[in-house]
Amino acid sequence: MNARARETGADAPTDGLPVVDIAPMRGDDPGARADSGRAVAEACATAGFLYVVGHGVPRAEMDGILDQARRLFGPDRDRLPGVSIERSPHWRGWLPARARGRDAALKGNNQEAFQIQREEPGGEDVDAMRAALHGPNLWPEDMPDFRAAMTGWWARMEALSRDLLRAFAIGLGLPEDAFLRHYDHPLAQLRLLHYPPQSEPEDSGILGIRPHTDTGAFTILLQDSVGGLQVESLDGEWLDVEPIADAFVINIGDMMRIWTNGRFRSTRHRVINRSGAERYSVPFFVNPDFDAVAEPEPALLAADEAPAFEPLPVGPFIYERFSNVWPRAEPGTAATPSGD
Repeated sequence: MNARARETGADAPTDGLPVVDIAPMRGDDPGARADSGRAVAEACATAGFLYVVGHGVPRAEMDGILDQARRLFGPDRDRLPGVSIERSPHWRGWLPARARGRDAALKGNNQEAFQIQREEPGGEDVDAMRAALHGPNLWPEDMPDFRAAMTGWWARMEALSRDLLRAFAIGLGLPEDAFLRHYDHPLAQLRLLHYPPQSEPEDSGILGIRPHTDTGAFTILLQDSVGGLQVESLDGEWLDVEPIADAFVINIGDMMRIWTNGRFRSTRHRVINRSGAERYSVPFFVNPDFDAVAEPEPALLAADEAPAFEPLPVGPFIYERFSNVWPRAEPGTAATPSGD
């Protein structure tokens, strides 16, 4: 069954995923900004997933990033071992299909990835967890335009994420900077993903990626035309999130659910590529600052409403999460950036 798009409103996943125009978030019309924020917040409260259009990212740039992913994971794969995640103590670089960290349950994920994060300066006073999450990326030497393309895309996604953070706040009746204050030096992550066609049955335990919720605040997803992303409906049915040209898919993660005291839904989703073709997608995970704390916003609590969640320190949580799901080089091993 398909999760069909709706042009207005925010239906539950059983009825469809909404399409919201966020162009007003870059304008000066307070009424239009309020309407856009309310539509975004309604979608996040009912579905936890939505499509956004009017985001200002040119179609040519979207296509160009997907082309970079196709080249990176293409037939000429000799470049990939040299930028393997196992060469980085910072969880950067190429993650082979079905590779995992300490969590054995992840062995069925049938995808490969390339992982990029912000490069922050280190120093002798940086603790081990902070140092692990702030370090150099690895860049393939034989793709000289790759780094510039990823850096440019990162800037696009940061701008879009800030528009969405403002929309969330406006839609909830909060000051526009209510969530932006957690994003001075965010632990955001850019991943390029490749899903080969899947022939194994679902009961084999092999999926593109297993059912899960995202642990950060929210995710901005660029997907190609192949499809395969599915979202779990309120009644437990898996619905296809069909690709829509020029639209990004946005989904709420666990930290935004905590900040909103459960008002926004963090919805389970998975990927199964039954198309017979290679699938590529590029998610941008909008994780907050290392020193941020995810806890219910006091302004969202009614007078008699208690917080539904304990405070969650972001940096230590992400460090532990990354340690569980991905391998890396031994701490103290210096990653060697490739390319310029």
